[in-house]
Amino acid sequence: MDLVAHFRNARKVVSLPGGAVLFGEGDPGTAMYVLLEGSAAVTMRGNPLEILKPGSIVGELSMLDGSPRSATVLTRSPCRFVAIEPDEFDLLIRETPGFARIVMRAMADRLRRTNERVQKAYDTRL
Repeated sequence: MDLVAHFRNARKVVSLPGGAVLFGEGDPGTAMYVLLEGSAAVTMRGNPLEILKPGSIVGELSMLDGSPRSATVLTRSPCRFVAIEPDEFDLLIRETPGFARIVMRAMADRLRRTNERVQKAYDTRL
């Protein structure tokens, strides 16, 4: 499923200039986002974690569990994001079951990268 193509004509688009914050660490999380255009950085406590490109999903964790945002998303260039709120997420899952797999894959990829970072940090202590 091509997320950029799927959401190209979405109504809830957030347009931001370069250098803007989409959301910050600790903010409440009521929506997840799909990056349609541009590039953005994900940071935690000022440390870079990931560079987002069109088709990337961000903010899904807080949207799913209602916890505060665990990271900050800062645009590196002008960006367009589509906002997906919980009711829209549920509808997408029902109508397009493959969307759930895309979200789970994004979460699994992030978890694996986090595990690698933890392992590297542990290895350097030995």
